[in-house]
Amino acid sequence: MNEEKIFHTTGAKRDKKSRKDYRIAGITQVVEVPKQMFLLDELFPPKNQFSRGSCTSQGQSHHKERQEKRESSARFVMGNTKQLEGNKDYGAYTRDTFTVVNKIGICSEELYPEPGPCEWPEPHPLR
Repeated sequence: MNEEKIFHTTGAKRDKKSRKDYRIAGITQVVEVPKQMFLLDELFPPKNQFSRGSCTSQGQSHHKERQEKRESSARFVMGNTKQLEGNKDYGAYTRDTFTVVNKIGICSEELYPEPGPCEWPEPHPLR
């Protein structure tokens, strides 16, 4: 009997090895960690990615929201990451989302809002 394996993925692809990567095995530092942490960010709560493989762009946009104290568009990051990678399939490399934000920047959520559950982000029309 041939059973189909069903699995869920985050959408992040494993990055290819690069000369930019460093091994941190020899670096040790003792850090005291609090017993409890409150991780909910009241200003910028997590967004629903509607089962799209957009976790890398969601993470990148949330990171920029915390840095710049304004809502950022994950859709903008995802569309331009897909264009950079030259694909439309599921997932993206984390390194490519950083490349997009460093080279192009990121627009506000108001200018390029997150699509509904059935829509897939396209590259920003100004690109």
